[in-house]
Amino acid sequence: MPAVFLEGDPAYYGRLGFVAGAGLGFRRPSLRIPEPAFQAVLLPAHEPWMTGTFVYPDVFWRHDAVGLR
Repeated sequence: MPAVFLEGDPAYYGRLGFVAGAGLGFRRPSLRIPEPAFQAVLLPAHEPWMTGTFVYPDVFWRHDAVGLR
């Protein structure tokens, strides 16, 4: 696994090593997610070419489990 992603409070998750996903070359999967809330932490398996738009599986959308509601 090259990275871990989450939606959450940067003040809380920053203490655990998470940073803004955009700063690591990743785009949030939805505009419903506030930019600072889309966070990631890179793991040892990450390689520099691994960037782009994060894509949620369909089940996230079916259960409205994305971003602000």
